[in-house]
Amino acid sequence: MARKDGLEIGRTAKAFANDILLALSCREAGCVLVTDNQRDFQRIRRFIQFEFTKPWPGSQTGSERGE
Repeated sequence: MARKDGLEIGRTAKAFANDILLALSCREAGCVLVTDNQRDFQRIRRFIQFEFTKPWPGSQTGSERGE
């Protein structure tokens, strides 16, 4: 993935590595991942087949709701 996407392993965020592990875990368990992080998971899905979707009904975070 790093070579195809031009990512430098040393510069890849720990959070992105955790996203990969999360995607693999969801695939293994047969779960659909619910996330606002569409960009990273679309990148991951080019290499790992798993299902993900945006939160329903919208993608408001706690800070957007004033929490």
